[in-house]
Amino acid sequence: MNPSASGWLIKCLHRISESSILSLSENEFYDKLRSTGFVYGSSQTALIPLNKNLKYTQQELAKINLLVTLVYEDHQICEEQPGSEIISRLVGFYESLHAQKEFLKSIFKFKTKSEQKLEQLIHKRVQTNEGLIQKNFSHLITNALLLTDVLTYRKSLMTSVKPSEYAKTLESLIMQTVYLALDKKTSKTTYDTLILKLIKSSLRYHVTDSEKAVKTQAIDYSPVLSSMGSLYVFDLACMAVYSDEEIEINELKFMNILGSNLNLTESQIHKSIEFLFQFVSEYRQHIAYFHFSNPLNHFYQKNQKAVKLLLSRNKNRLYKEIIQSKELVYLLSQSTHRELNADEKLKVKSQLYDIFKSIPSLAIFVMPGGSVLLPIIIKFIPQLLPSAFNENYEQDE
Repeated sequence: MNPSASGWLIKCLHRISESSILSLSENEFYDKLRSTGFVYGSSQTALIPLNKNLKYTQQELAKINLLVTLVYEDHQICEEQPGSEIISRLVGFYESLHAQKEFLKSIFKFKTKSEQKLEQLIHKRVQTNEGLIQKNFSHLITNALLLTDVLTYRKSLMTSVKPSEYAKTLESLIMQTVYLALDKKTSKTTYDTLILKLIKSSLRYHVTDSEKAVKTQAIDYSPVLSSMGSLYVFDLACMAVYSDEEIEINELKFMNILGSNLNLTESQIHKSIEFLFQFVSEYRQHIAYFHFSNPLNHFYQKNQKAVKLLLSRNKNRLYKEIIQSKELVYLLSQSTHRELNADEKLKVKSQLYDIFKSIPSLAIFVMPGGSVLLPIIIKFIPQLLPSAFNENYEQDE
């Protein structure tokens, strides 16, 4: 079975049927799922037995684990063995989940069998590192959010909830929780600070009162999460706090409060934290776990290259536009020496947006979700156009 080749899905369904995975209790299944690394966005093993002669990539393992988990939840509710019915249900689910019709049209240009459609949908879903600049940040912070598909699918099978609306609520809740977890860190790295900014920007697209929720920690999990969902959110928060491979006393206190709010037992809280330690220790040699393989950090690493390329290709035009505003030049110069205040950041954002609109190839930064890249843009402009800022900064002095 090769998840990168057509026809893998039917073979995978057969292997699921032959395994004992569907007979596990929900807690047993989640423990096994967590042990693969899937909930951390870094699948190292598969939920079902695979061909030992083949070496699978993390992406291929993520595809397999996503399908197995979807089938498990379907089996728990519909009590059917994997077959054509589940394929139709899953295709219908993903079609309803993706409100953007162009997305589906790009996949289904020709008449396609249901199993091929589902293969393509799963492939597209796991392709989380493609076209990042063009999409809203919270829809693609990599494979760590794949389990939201499963939780949303479960909810859609049990209730009449609209999948896209539930998915938005779930993602926003996760982002707020991760934001709080990172904010509790005593010593924030450059990555942590940037990630906080990116999450904060992303939340504005989903929850109008997100700022209040983040500040007051007034997050109500009970209407949204199942027991598996609660464990998953807690594990993501653990991953965020443990990004420096240390958990301090105040961070541990926060995790215990969070666990209580999620209705987890002390045993579940302890087990989640301990397992993350073990997972990182075991697979450190295979992945640079909380750097390039950390979904949020990878977003920064991936996109700073793309942003720099776009800006450098438009360097001359950008220079001509920026030097027209002494205020913008001054503020961008200041940003290299100190943190700009809220009013200054707003001025920079507004003026840069006007410039981006006037340069067709940079208009992408004005699209919905583009503002999450602003910290990267502000960082690189003075580096790309040093003469403009050095000369003007000296004149202001």
